[in-house]
Amino acid sequence: TPIVASWLLTLPDFIRKDHGTQIDSLFNSYFEVMLECTHRVKTPFPVSDGWLCIMATRLMESLINDRQECYCTPTNHLPEGQEPDDDFDAGQSFEVREIVITQLFWFSMLWTCGACTDYEGR
Repeated sequence: TPIVASWLLTLPDFIRKDHGTQIDSLFNSYFEVMLECTHRVKTPFPVSDGWLCIMATRLMESLINDRQECYCTPTNHLPEGQEPDDDFDAGQSFEVREIVITQLFWFSMLWTCGACTDYEGR
């Protein structure tokens, strides 16, 4: 969607470059299904598909950028030939960050599309 495409441009460089395709694929593969679920249940107030998409991207962005929990951190590389000291933080590997991003996506879906229904809709 255009909302997701423009939002991806605002993410930190290491997320956009390494995981932009993954995030775009998650939204393209699953977001329409999540929207269909919201169309089948009663919501306490009217919500548009665009509003849900914006809320999902905002929630996911806040989790990606969270500085207290540090869900997503860049991989830090040492210069060639340099040995790490005790204080060196290697950050997250691509593989770990990929898993975390998938988890953050589903958390965001649950708390946007899933949480906009009433008690009977859940």
